[in-house]
Amino acid sequence: YHPFGTGSKNISRIRQIYHFTACRKENFAHLYSRLSGIEALQLFEALPGAEPSWFGFLMTLKPGCGFERNAFSTYLEENKIQTRNLFAGNITRHPCFDDLVENRDYRIAAPLINTDIMMNNAVWIGVYPGMEKVHLDYMADVIIKFFEGGKAKFLLGKEYFYIGIDFQDLDILCTSNAPQAHHYLNGDLVE
Repeated sequence: YHPFGTGSKNISRIRQIYHFTACRKENFAHLYSRLSGIEALQLFEALPGAEPSWFGFLMTLKPGCGFERNAFSTYLEENKIQTRNLFAGNITRHPCFDDLVENRDYRIAAPLINTDIMMNNAVWIGVYPGMEKVHLDYMADVIIKFFEGGKAKFLLGKEYFYIGIDFQDLDILCTSNAPQAHHYLNGDLVE
């Protein structure tokens, strides 16, 4: 049994997987190169020898950096970049633990400092393989502007640039009604 079946149609599907994986890696690398200089952010890298097909671009605000995740996420959402909190972190803070008693129903072996940081400070944006450089640069520009303390106004043609989550296949979509992409920063065209 082969999960993709056999035949030329399925070989085409396998090739698409390789293409999607390559695009996700390129998109991740592009965002990483644009955002790696932001001191307030902890960016994640693949472990040596690993070659992940990145589903998203995870950013964690460093403790004490002077910024809050909710303010950061709200800013991104206001600029039409949808975000998701990391569905991880300190599970003992989940409502399912409200009625459980520590050391009776569960045990904590060590302080959960890093899990609290991830739970409170991490957010991710997508690296959908259909995004082009202009989409990735838009996201990077908005993020950089947040940490510089400015407010950016970005347009794609005459329509606001929109990046969102498609809940049907849990991927990132880039949509615009604009016939031609133009990137604006504070009203000025950016090439």
